[in-house]
Amino acid sequence: MTTSVLPTPSDTPDSPLPTPGSLKSFMSELVALERTVHDDLRVYRWRPIGVPELPALYNWMPTSTFVQKDLARWADNPRVLVRIAIAHSEIDEDMASLEDYADHFRAVTDAEFQHGNPLNGTCRRAERVGMNTVLDRFNDIDLLCIEFPIQAEIHRRP
Repeated sequence: MTTSVLPTPSDTPDSPLPTPGSLKSFMSELVALERTVHDDLRVYRWRPIGVPELPALYNWMPTSTFVQKDLARWADNPRVLVRIAIAHSEIDEDMASLEDYADHFRAVTDAEFQHGNPLNGTCRRAERVGMNTVLDRFNDIDLLCIEFPIQAEIHRRP
C-alpha cells in the first residue's frame, strides 16, 4: 500500500484545524476574515469571471516568490491583491462609501496581521503593504476599486 506524501488539507469537513503551509487553508482563513469587514460587501474568494454583485471584495494573486530556507523548510511568499469594488460614479456619496469600506478593511486586517502566525497560524507573517485605486474592467463595465496588496509568508516542509 502506498501512502501519499502530500499533507491533507485542513479545511475539509473532516478536519477542523487549518493546515500550516497550505495555500488553501491560508486563503480560507483570509476569506473568513474578509467576510467580517462589512456586511454590505459580497465577498468572492477569487476575482469572478462576470460582473460581481456590488459592492464586492475579491482576491487576485500576481507572481509570488518561493524561497528554500534550508534543507528542511520552504517558504512561499504569496502576494494577494485584495480589491474592494463599487460601480464607478461621479457622485461624492458613492465614492465616500468606497472610503468607508477601505477604513473597515484596514481596521480588520491590520489588527489581525499585527501578531505572529496570523490567520489561525496558516502563515508565519502577513502584512498589508499599501493601498491604491484601480479601475477593473468586467466586459465593458468599469468598476472603481481600492486595492490592498497583502504579503504573506507560508512555511512548509519538503
